[in-house]
Amino acid sequence: MLNSCPRLSKGRPQVIGRDRIRLFIVSAAIVLAIGLSVRAQQPPQPPTGAAPTGQPPALPSQGPPRQGAQQPRRPPLPGEKAAEYYKNIKILKDLPADQLPITMQFIAASLGVGCDFCHVTGPQGGFDRDEKKPKDTARKMLQMVETINTQQFEGRLQVNCTTCHHGNNRPDRNTVLAVEMTPGEAAAAQRTAAERQGGPGRAGFGPQGPPGAPSGQGSPAQGPPSAQGAAGTPGVPGARGEQPVAPAGRGAQGEPAEPPPPAESVDQVLDKYVQAIGGQAALAQAKTRVMRGTATSRDLQTTQINVQEKVTGEYRIDVEGRQGTQSRVYNGKAAWIQMPNGVREVEGVNAQQIARLADLGLPLNTKQRYMNLRSARYGTVDGTPTIVLIGSPAANVTEQLQFDRATGLLLRRTVFTRTALGQLQEQIDYSDYRYVSGVKMPHQVRYATWNSVTTQKFSSVTLNAPIDEAQFTKPEARR
Repeated sequence: MLNSCPRLSKGRPQVIGRDRIRLFIVSAAIVLAIGLSVRAQQPPQPPTGAAPTGQPPALPSQGPPRQGAQQPRRPPLPGEKAAEYYKNIKILKDLPADQLPITMQFIAASLGVGCDFCHVTGPQGGFDRDEKKPKDTARKMLQMVETINTQQFEGRLQVNCTTCHHGNNRPDRNTVLAVEMTPGEAAAAQRTAAERQGGPGRAGFGPQGPPGAPSGQGSPAQGPPSAQGAAGTPGVPGARGEQPVAPAGRGAQGEPAEPPPPAESVDQVLDKYVQAIGGQAALAQAKTRVMRGTATSRDLQTTQINVQEKVTGEYRIDVEGRQGTQSRVYNGKAAWIQMPNGVREVEGVNAQQIARLADLGLPLNTKQRYMNLRSARYGTVDGTPTIVLIGSPAANVTEQLQFDRATGLLLRRTVFTRTALGQLQEQIDYSDYRYVSGVKMPHQVRYATWNSVTTQKFSSVTLNAPIDEAQFTKPEARR
């Protein structure tokens, strides 16, 4: 494929015009990846969202352990580079070593593939080996992306794997067909058409409407909802060369003006949240939580689960399987995965993914948990109007919390983890709130990551149940 792009296949890449950036990337319909060491940390799993037959479904942070993946003898040192810690690194050499695993997850998520697409895996494999051609091609693609961002966007990260791949290892070169608008999008499109043309039903086609349409009939959607503006405005204004007129409050190209921030302050949103789930006095009495129920993966495999949690942040989930129980634990300082055949330490972003599931203490500690928390905008969750707070729970992590504007309940948390190539997204949805000892607790929690979806349904939720401290004591890790 590189030979079809002469500027990329011979010598140093040349400056590419902005109008040809996408053409070059799309023509390079190949996989992005980097050579990792055989010492690499647990790699991301194929996007099946489920464990092999007889194993529990994959939990949010990653799939079940794979053969051939060995743990490093030691974690990366502060400031240690990828090329110093891993073997056979030929690109992104200066990337901090502890950021390479999450960067690999971003690449896998962007292409919808697993490690074995580019790497030699299995008992006889090695992540530093170069037998697979996609691995070498991937390095060239990463060089291309770096060149585009450096030469065309002054070093800003504007183009990455997801720009063209969108979960496919071969980007689609075809245009996208229009789809029907939702009623809300249609109403917004008609309002915009009236503003641009001085009356309803024009939508960029002028007084006669679209070809073959009766006089006064509006145009169909000019792109899928994802290609439209925030208010449902068609993404291609002024078809047939007509120049849209910018109404008052809009930009020069007729784009909607940035909406004002919500009228509610952070304190008002959080106070309503606390009151909605039972009030500060009742919440202050909740020290532990034990939940029992089921977890269903995206391929509809269901297993029994048991969750034990403390308000101070300790969290443990035990998932039963035909080959034994798999546990994921965070004790406030360290995280690990415990399996019938041993224990494996979890570090970095995977440890954060386990730790953030401990949300019993969130209502009374939201402002302490998130830095720079602000009231950002209004939104919706499955049609329910929400107010969105945005804050940072850790370095390189941004989180959005969406609260029901009517009830005040927390409906969704969306987590964005920054990598060297872009942001990796997770989502946690809360529903089926019921009172437990005077406190409203969600009895259904849905976790979605790039490679897994797990829906937990709890039939039993108990507050202040005794929890053995040994549940949060880390066993000796397997080497």
